[in-house]
Amino acid sequence: MDENADSTPALGGAEKKKLRGQAQLLDAKVSVGKNGVTAATLKTLEALFKKEALVKVRFAEGRAAMRERIAEIERGAGALCVGSVGRTAAFFRPVPADENLG
Repeated sequence: MDENADSTPALGGAEKKKLRGQAQLLDAKVSVGKNGVTAATLKTLEALFKKEALVKVRFAEGRAAMRERIAEIERGAGALCVGSVGRTAAFFRPVPADENLG
C-alpha cells in the first residue's frame, strides 16, 4: 500500500462499529460553531489526536451543514468519521508512535 502518513485511515465495518460503541461513552471535546471548521478547530483536533485515537465533536448547525463540516475535518485533520448521532460525530485517527524516538 502506498498510503501517506497524513492520509485518512481505512477501517472495516466491524472496526467502525467497535469505535462507535466506544464513542458513545465519550464527551464532546471540540465544538464547531456557526463559523465552521476554523484553523483553531483543526489545531485543537491535532493536539487531541496526538494523545487520543477517538475524538467526539459537537456541531452547532443542522445535519446538512454538519455533513460538510465532517468532510472538512476529515480532510483537514486526516481523520475518519466513524459515526454521528444528532449533532455530534466521532472521529478516529491512530495515535502516532512516540515522537521522541528517532
